[in-house]
Amino acid sequence: MPNNWTSYTGACHCGAVKISLKSTRTPQDIGARACQCSFCRLHGASWASDPTGELQIDTQGHALLYKMGTRSAEFVICANCGVASAATWICDDGRSLAVFRAECMEERSNFLSCTTTTDFSDETPELRFARRSRTWTPLLFMSK
Repeated sequence: MPNNWTSYTGACHCGAVKISLKSTRTPQDIGARACQCSFCRLHGASWASDPTGELQIDTQGHALLYKMGTRSAEFVICANCGVASAATWICDDGRSLAVFRAECMEERSNFLSCTTTTDFSDETPELRFARRSRTWTPLLFMSK
């Protein structure tokens, strides 16, 4: 791990699902994406990722995993409070990657200050998987 990495932490509403990001980038540089799919709109979710960072998710046994759309990514939803705090995906080369919910982070206002609206509804699965491979954060650990 580089010496200039900063740790950013967050959790779901009740604190049972914890998120830890290590990154050399600031939350403003990472920003957030407000996806326009029905799931994300209904949850009011904005997602963030840093492909050069490292993410850990600790569910303490309180996670429900939900798949929708292409059924390739799993949303991590707290079984106690219902907050979707991350999404994970295993790409073809075996790497585990993830995005995290900007609203769950302690630095939420800084992540959300640079939010862009995204619409991936016209993406083919091949384009979607290529985008995730380039932009999602390496997932080092997820307890289930």
